[in-house]
Amino acid sequence: MPKAIAIGIVCFAGKVLIDRRPVDAALGGLWEFPGGKILPGETPEACVAREVLEEVGLTVTVGELLAILEHDYSDFFVRIRAYLCHSESDAARAIACDAVEWVEPRELDGYTFPVANAPLIPLIQQRLCP
Repeated sequence: MPKAIAIGIVCFAGKVLIDRRPVDAALGGLWEFPGGKILPGETPEACVAREVLEEVGLTVTVGELLAILEHDYSDFFVRIRAYLCHSESDAARAIACDAVEWVEPRELDGYTFPVANAPLIPLIQQRLCP
């Protein structure tokens, strides 16, 4: 049974929000897009809004589904739904992560992401931000 994950590609002023996973967590030290496990009875969109608020303190408008990705890590399988999101503010802060950064889509190649997120990078760069 795959882990159901929803993430937000949060955009503000043409930049995308990324956060760094805590070093002591699974995939620690890697950069990611805010998000997490979809709770029982929760929609993927509600999960994105909740996780972004919990992880970086931003309230976002969840938009269209950008992609559904699947990846088989050696010890677990994930199905990730990635949504384009808009923030009215760039006041993200590291709450449940080690760091946050707003980056230009073309700069995403300079960060190390979990393997499961890799297919998102060119999609984001092609679409940029709404």
